[in-house]
Amino acid sequence: MIRRPPRSTLFPYTTLFRSLEQSSPWKTINKVNGTSFSPGDSILFKRGGVWREQLTIPSSGNSSGYITFSAYGAGNNPVIMGSDTVTGWTEDNNKWTKYFTNKPGGLWFINKAGDVIWGAQRKSVDDLVNEYDWYWNSGKLYIVTDKNPDEKFKSVEVSDREYCIGLRSGTRNYIRVSNFELMFAGQRGVVMGRHETTQSTNWIIEKNIIHHIGEREDEYGDGIAYYALDAVIRYNTIYEIGNHGIYLISYKSPLMNVVVEYNTISNCCHTGIDVMGYGGIHKDIIIRYNVVYYTDYFLNTRTRKSNAIYISGPYSEVRDVEIYNNIVFNSASAGIHIGTNTYNIKVFNNTVYKTRDSWSSAFYSTTEGPVTIKNNIGFNGKSAALKVFGSLDNKTIDYNCWYQETGSTIVYAGSDYTNWNSYKRDRKSTRLNSSHIPLSRM
Repeated sequence: MIRRPPRSTLFPYTTLFRSLEQSSPWKTINKVNGTSFSPGDSILFKRGGVWREQLTIPSSGNSSGYITFSAYGAGNNPVIMGSDTVTGWTEDNNKWTKYFTNKPGGLWFINKAGDVIWGAQRKSVDDLVNEYDWYWNSGKLYIVTDKNPDEKFKSVEVSDREYCIGLRSGTRNYIRVSNFELMFAGQRGVVMGRHETTQSTNWIIEKNIIHHIGEREDEYGDGIAYYALDAVIRYNTIYEIGNHGIYLISYKSPLMNVVVEYNTISNCCHTGIDVMGYGGIHKDIIIRYNVVYYTDYFLNTRTRKSNAIYISGPYSEVRDVEIYNNIVFNSASAGIHIGTNTYNIKVFNNTVYKTRDSWSSAFYSTTEGPVTIKNNIGFNGKSAALKVFGSLDNKTIDYNCWYQETGSTIVYAGSDYTNWNSYKRDRKSTRLNSSHIPLSRM
């Protein structure tokens, strides 16, 4: 791990870089956490390296220079793991036990082939029945497996840190986080912590691989959780997350001016991208050029349902959100869901293919606020390509293509339209929406 000085240094950039790399690299993240940095500094982690620590951002940049946390060298992204490998298991009444001080946020089994298998957290020892069940109580960890875990698995990973990179509370400004692989944390891969009176600003989170965060049985854990202002979240690959892939949440103070773009997000237990009003002003969000999807294998192992993109204001309104040029497929619940207490939401140029739950649709709106849905393709929602509930007076839905092999084509405020001419007559629409109507329903 090396600290790169600002590019404005008087020393030749490449010479100083090599000198630091060869003669004085730091070895621990704890050293970084305890050091003050200046705007323009870069703290670089060696590719191929693995750290079982938590990186807590210690300093802020400013408008003249970000503080960058990233990678150097050749090979795979540097890995920060929120877990410890647990060995030395003892058999106890058909279960395996180990003393572990802190309650884990999650547990994973790595088989000999290197595949990651989620442990299933249970509520008591009596609930431990199936392979990979686990339970913790009073400093003792229990797991279910048919052989000694030390022999059967490459490792058993137990989360012992809340997040991999970020800040739990307080503020840090002008921060760039890029080119890491983050895994096995109890709650977050990257977190920009919440604060009730002031907010951090200007984060760039890009080109990271984030996976296996949190706990999927009770749905907690986020790939990226951002509570602040003025961010760009882009080019990340996020998968197998206990709750949200990317979570934008206003907690008592504002969240504004955030762009989420060019991310690939899959198999997140609650939502791929979730925009949530939770007490503060929440507005001016752009979600574009992302791919969000679920695999059949993942959905077949889940009983709870997952949205791909979800906008909602349960505790404070969300407004002025643009969702465009995204691709969504194989979602359990809605592909793009516009929830309650949302205003001036614009959804255009998206393609949503296939939803699986019996009530689900490619596009789903329950807000009373104004919504524009234009130039989208909705294909094979389980019950409909489009469902809209609530007032229609402030909804603009034009120039879309809805295609259904089975089910309704459009459901409008409880009216089930399978006849396209009836839809146009009732809506008095002169603008073109094209549709394929299932002949068996006409």
